[in-house]
Amino acid sequence: MNTETAPAPDLLTAQEAADALRMKRDSVHNMARRGMIPSYQIGHRRLFKRADLDALIESRRRPAGSMQDGRLEPLTGKRRDGNP
Repeated sequence: MNTETAPAPDLLTAQEAADALRMKRDSVHNMARRGMIPSYQIGHRRLFKRADLDALIESRRRPAGSMQDGRLEPLTGKRRDGNP
């Protein structure tokens, strides 16, 4: 019998968050540790609100044609040109 319960539908595990963001799970954990993604530590599990992930994605939105070289910036919070 599995005693571990599934998180509420609006809460995602680190792997589910990584899948939603199309990133590696370790990258999601690192971003959460650095405060870039809000998360909830419950026991040994780190959970993420789906709305927080949606807000992160929306905050990274760029208008069409705004990237000079067409490459996407990584989710590091730093600009590709080196400026703060």
